[in-house]
Amino acid sequence: MQSQLDETSPTAGASIRDFIVPEVLKPFTIVMIIMVIQQFSGVNCIVFYASQIFDSAKALNSDVSSIVIAGVNLTSCVICMQFLDKAGRKVMFIISSIGSASALIGLGVYFYIQATSTGLKNESGGYDAVENLNWLPLASLVVFNIFFTAGLGPVPFIYMAEVLPSRIIGRASGICITFNWILAFTITKSFEGMKSGLGDYGCFWLFGGSCLVGTVFIMFVPETKGKSLHEIQTYFS
Repeated sequence: MQSQLDETSPTAGASIRDFIVPEVLKPFTIVMIIMVIQQFSGVNCIVFYASQIFDSAKALNSDVSSIVIAGVNLTSCVICMQFLDKAGRKVMFIISSIGSASALIGLGVYFYIQATSTGLKNESGGYDAVENLNWLPLASLVVFNIFFTAGLGPVPFIYMAEVLPSRIIGRASGICITFNWILAFTITKSFEGMKSGLGDYGCFWLFGGSCLVGTVFIMFVPETKGKSLHEIQTYFS
């Protein structure tokens, strides 16, 4: 009885040795990979560069579009959180990844058509090839935000709290969150360089592809809905 309590009680000084046992290493690795998938969706690039993205699209007013995105983000957070417990983390992550990928690929298509239409400007300074698609950038980012908040946003942190053994969760979660923010900073800081190298469309296709990779990966991850910590640890051990 006492030994079981010792195994599940948090400790202030978890060592490297504590991280290499299967019931810790496996869930810790999964959480870190999910954090990578989340950040490579490009969410922070979209948040911080929203106005510039809309300016590059030369479609709708960038300021109004950014306000719409912010409003949709807030509303979808409140609504989508209601489905996480009902549908399960794994299902919501898969739906979220597919939806986010579709939106990002659609946005990439818009920028690709725009890029390949260079020199075909009309008298008003717009691009004839995308003149009838000026709604697509805003629609794509609205859809992306809705699907991101449905799974890619919250699930990594919920999953982290559910699969990491309580005896190391303090230090392990600190490492995971720090890693997440380092990735966020690095990818956001690199966005302008990525645009120069890959083009706007290449960046969004890369982000969309990352979401699709996440869809495949999460299919091999166990569902935690309705499972106790003991059941989860038994699975990983």
